[in-house]
Amino acid sequence: MLFDDRHDAGERLALELLALEAQGRLDARHAVIVALPRGGLAVGFEIARQLGVPLDVCVVRKVGVPAQPEVAVAAVAEGGELVVNKDIQTVSRITDAQLAELARAKQDEVTERVSAFRGGAAAMELSAKTVVLVDDGLATGATAMAAIKVLRKRGVGKLVLAIPVCPIDLADRFAREVDELVVLQTPEFFQAVGQWYQDFDQVTDQEVTTYLQRAKDFLPAGQAGQNLPVARNSGRSQTD
Repeated sequence: MLFDDRHDAGERLALELLALEAQGRLDARHAVIVALPRGGLAVGFEIARQLGVPLDVCVVRKVGVPAQPEVAVAAVAEGGELVVNKDIQTVSRITDAQLAELARAKQDEVTERVSAFRGGAAAMELSAKTVVLVDDGLATGATAMAAIKVLRKRGVGKLVLAIPVCPIDLADRFAREVDELVVLQTPEFFQAVGQWYQDFDQVTDQEVTTYLQRAKDFLPAGQAGQNLPVARNSGRSQTD
């Protein structure tokens, strides 16, 4: 099954979340959607629109292997969280000192993006709330794992991971890390997230800020200005 685009994936995930609510396993209508930029914002935006709930962002940056930057050896997230893929570090022969240097550079990017997307405003208050963490798919899982650690530290009440597609082994792993896992496809043969989308165009920083702003329109009167990020364009659009 191919998704038309990230919005199509978000619509399908919203239906699954509502099905969980019907089973009494999730209070979907009172959740907060937290999406991983940049592609996750398009998916998360559609879920927020369907459910009429707030949308926020958790900024995470992949730390790529120098010779193969698309291969994640680690991920850094807001709050200084670092998640390392030890297997890839070993195979790539990256020392701890080299990894620390690579991570520091990415942490600077995280700090910059947090400021740009939230416009200097504080992150949403998530303590004791049901949080649905969203991305457009998982390949290595490094960024999602870093985000999970950040959200746990912020004291969320229930953590749901909602993703359109990921390898079956990652689904098994993440099912043990969150309270509920919602995944639409778990192919045995998985090469890249983009292969499961007909339209997988890059999401820009400008689109991220637009999604965050537009999501406020989905909230009931009186909630649009409560604990929501005020975003502005960072002027950057490099690949995550």
